[in-house]
Amino acid sequence: CVSYLLYSHAMKVLIAVDESDIAEKTFEWYLNQIHKPDNDIVVSHAGEPPHLPTLKFMSKYSIDEIKNIMTQSNKKLEEFKNKYSLKCAEKKIKCKLVFQLSDKSPGETIVKIANEEACDVIVMGTRGLGAVRRTILGSVSDYVIHHARIPVIICPNKNCS
Repeated sequence: CVSYLLYSHAMKVLIAVDESDIAEKTFEWYLNQIHKPDNDIVVSHAGEPPHLPTLKFMSKYSIDEIKNIMTQSNKKLEEFKNKYSLKCAEKKIKCKLVFQLSDKSPGETIVKIANEEACDVIVMGTRGLGAVRRTILGSVSDYVIHHARIPVIICPNKNCS
């Protein structure tokens, strides 16, 4: 079923990335192992908005300091977008970048983006947490696997190179 999906027709593939080496290796793994020229790629990042001081602590920060926090956050996000845009351009691959900042969990945001973009499959990496840590901390990949309505390909940390 998966091989038929991957190789029989053009697909819209969401590749979920964050700022980790694992995400970058997963992106490269997809390009080298699965990508076909007629596939459409959606590179997606589900980030958290910058942590701004609450009203209780606002008096400790000037407006300029808060603006600086926002500016630095936006600059970092643009650099991150450009990194993946350049990777696609270097390989002459057309891709759409969808970077969303949300208070929701990254897993929820990834599933939402996949639905909105009408993707056929999600590709993402995993940090490889042990069962206990995954149970306590939660796992983005576990959430996506259990809530996405489309196939999800997980590239384990050790196997994505």
